[in-house]
Amino acid sequence: MENYRDTPLARFSTFWWGLGLLFIALAAVIALRFVSTDEVTDLEQGAIDTRLAKRAEVDAAQNAAFEVGVVEEGKTVRLLPADVLPALQDSFLAAPAAVKIPEQAVPGTATFEKLQKQQSQPAAE
Repeated sequence: MENYRDTPLARFSTFWWGLGLLFIALAAVIALRFVSTDEVTDLEQGAIDTRLAKRAEVDAAQNAAFEVGVVEEGKTVRLLPADVLPALQDSFLAAPAAVKIPEQAVPGTATFEKLQKQQSQPAAE
């Protein structure tokens, strides 16, 4: 059974409509080519400048925060890590020590319960 809308006139009309739309699209592309400029505008340059300015601002703020000096008069002095770490090197390299004070133990753990029992029992003399 053939489609009743498939006639030579419909095919002829569809062909010319398609050809006409193709030429309209080509004409639009050619017109846009003549209207557009060859000058390249870098849209990213504005964003790059903004990001670089913000980065310079942040770097300046961070460098100011790392300067050695007095933060609050008589209270706090800011030191560089290189000045502090050698003095603490022994603490960092020391082996972990067992918890012996109940205040250091995590409540609910076996160590906490063991220290509680030891504390509640009288010292054997």
